[in-house]
Amino acid sequence: MIGFAIIFVMIVWFLLVEYLSRIVARNLIEHSYKRFIFVILLICIIYPLPLVDEIVAKYQFEHLCNDYSNIKVSKELKKGITVFLGKESPVYINNKWVDMQIYRHVFYDVETGNYAFEYDTLTASGGKLSTTLEFIQGSPPILFKGSCGPKFSPKEFVKMLSINVIDKSK
Repeated sequence: MIGFAIIFVMIVWFLLVEYLSRIVARNLIEHSYKRFIFVILLICIIYPLPLVDEIVAKYQFEHLCNDYSNIKVSKELKKGITVFLGKESPVYINNKWVDMQIYRHVFYDVETGNYAFEYDTLTASGGKLSTTLEFIQGSPPILFKGSCGPKFSPKEFVKMLSINVIDKSK
């Protein structure tokens, strides 16, 4: 259902852009073939404008995902230890086209309290169009997947090293 709504909005936007482009071209250009080319150029320029923030943010987010795609491990990490997840707090990234957050997951050794390992997950919200329309709960990006984490699965990492993760909040 959401897909139909997005397609409907895209079609209405296209028709509006096409109509306005024809009006502008009719008032500025006399020859029909030049007018046709001008209309096509205007459509190509104006149509993607509502998504320009997500187009730029997609490349910014992919770059951040590559930068934060590793699990960082303490030199003292041993197989079979028991760890707990420390306090998580998101880091909000400024100067981006859409809102982005980094969630750092830091694990500590239960016996010593020392740092064991950590990894980051990133999330991005949608651009102006996505947040304005609010078709989807949470307004995720329309053009790209709005979350990423380490390339190597943390669950596989924990399983491979026989690490026991406990919930210390209880």
